[in-house]
Amino acid sequence: MKVVRSHSLSALIENKIFSVHGGLSPAISNLDQIRTIDRKQEVPHDGAMCDLLWSDPEDIVDGWGLSPRGAGFLFGGSVVTSFNHTNNIDYICRAHQLVMEGYKWMFNNQIVTVWSAPNYCYRCGNVAAILELDENLNKQFRVFDAAPQESRVASGASANLSMDWRYSYKTWLVPIAISDRGTATVQVQGVVIWLNAAIINQEGTLKLLLLYCGCHVKDISINVDGGASWLYQWIIDTFQGKIVSAVDDAIIKKIREGIIKLDSLLQSLPKQMKVNDVVALNVTFVDDPVLSTSSVELEINGLFNGADGISVSNYHLKGSQSFLSSKGSAKMVEISLHEKVFESAASVYFHANYMQWTVDKIPDQSLMNTAGWRFIIPQLYKQYPDDDMNLSIAVTSPPIIRISDHDIDTTIYADFIIEVLNSGETVPVTCISLVMSASCSAKIYRNNLAGSIRLLNFTASLKWSNIGNLHMHLVQIMHSIRCFEYKHAWKHLRNIVQPYGARLYEKMLRHVHAVMSTILKTFFMPYLNLHLRRGFPLPLPHGFTLQNAEIIRLDSRVTVRSDLSFSDRYDSYDLNRLPIHLVTA
Repeated sequence: MKVVRSHSLSALIENKIFSVHGGLSPAISNLDQIRTIDRKQEVPHDGAMCDLLWSDPEDIVDGWGLSPRGAGFLFGGSVVTSFNHTNNIDYICRAHQLVMEGYKWMFNNQIVTVWSAPNYCYRCGNVAAILELDENLNKQFRVFDAAPQESRVASGASANLSMDWRYSYKTWLVPIAISDRGTATVQVQGVVIWLNAAIINQEGTLKLLLLYCGCHVKDISINVDGGASWLYQWIIDTFQGKIVSAVDDAIIKKIREGIIKLDSLLQSLPKQMKVNDVVALNVTFVDDPVLSTSSVELEINGLFNGADGISVSNYHLKGSQSFLSSKGSAKMVEISLHEKVFESAASVYFHANYMQWTVDKIPDQSLMNTAGWRFIIPQLYKQYPDDDMNLSIAVTSPPIIRISDHDIDTTIYADFIIEVLNSGETVPVTCISLVMSASCSAKIYRNNLAGSIRLLNFTASLKWSNIGNLHMHLVQIMHSIRCFEYKHAWKHLRNIVQPYGARLYEKMLRHVHAVMSTILKTFFMPYLNLHLRRGFPLPLPHGFTLQNAEIIRLDSRVTVRSDLSFSDRYDSYDLNRLPIHLVTA
């Protein structure tokens, strides 16, 4: 406000053009009187300063007249001619009044009104103008139309209010207090509110900036009842312009306060959503939001970190390409997740050592003793006769996830370790490397993206062994046998099984494959599905739940489209369809 109060009330250009916002004042006949005004104060309700800001020229007035604004005066051509002659100026340049053509000359080109706001209040349809002067004061008007706006406008609003009023007045001149009271009805018509705002990304959070805000009340009607209302009604009618201005200012003030509160709310949004004690979702914002006429698109980091805040991936999808549907979505919210989001979750669990398991019980418990392997791996039984066994599985690298238009494919690399319990010690005897191919499906569970995984096939190779060569490449051939390609697979078996006998080797291969399939299908996959069924939370506005969600797989992404409804703790009512788009990674 200190800066505003230091602004000049008027300007003199080359001693020939007098520039002012409003107009002239009956209290001012020469420019020197303006120079004596104390500018560093609030604009008073009357007087020379008020007139310079609020007065308007009027064709039908010759001299001075009361202004319907409730502030300043109307002045005619004779007033302008006298002022210009007294101060030896060519013409007056002012604003303050809407003119549809952008600028307007009056009184034989002695005063010009220049209006620089096109399509005022986003509804008037006027053009705007700027006056340019060169060094010789030659003038040129630049006329222009309104540019496309991103402003959010509320127009045509109305309100009917009722209120009680009262006052009490007492002074030393009148020792008896004067008071009165009554009621009033207020009708406000044609309220237009416009604002320009921007939402920007500030260090991973959203900041709301109010660039410009304005309000215009087209008409206000105040009827006072009770007491000496006939007197007060006249006063209110006289100062209606100032009352309208006060209403405008009050609305703008409330909007500014609301913007500050909303900005504070955006600043308080968490940067991390904790899923459990192991993993958390990074929800810091990336780049500025993208606003359209019907939606807001937000991009968040979207990768999973350790719950302790330690990041295991620095992956981020570069570029400004939008991966959301190009056509208008019929759903209220659309969330797109890149395959790297899922890989980051798997990576967190891997680095937290949550992808290692020891199996000591399976449906065929005989396989948990070396005796059950004596015909399959004779050297195992020979070296460790009738010893109990453990089977360990350890994923050796974060799973690889690829999303196609038809499926979610997962490749898992793991070590299958056979351990013998000998004399109270656990002795690793052999390690088999597995490469598992699995298919995943996605579904919505409450506000979580959940799913399931299904083993398609696996290959096996001997990584190391303390009991000799196991010919583990035969296990993969047995997978072909299991897939009803026995004749094709048996061609590869003949040379290998000849020394031992075909039936014995076929039995061995079926047995080894059965053991691994049993472990993977009855323990490993169910364990993964136990966690996948719970899913992880989607980044949604607080207090909302997904409704009628659908899942689409496309371009390495899983996209969730859904309507929203209030959760149980909120009142339920229909929501306007204002889509929110979220892009992760």
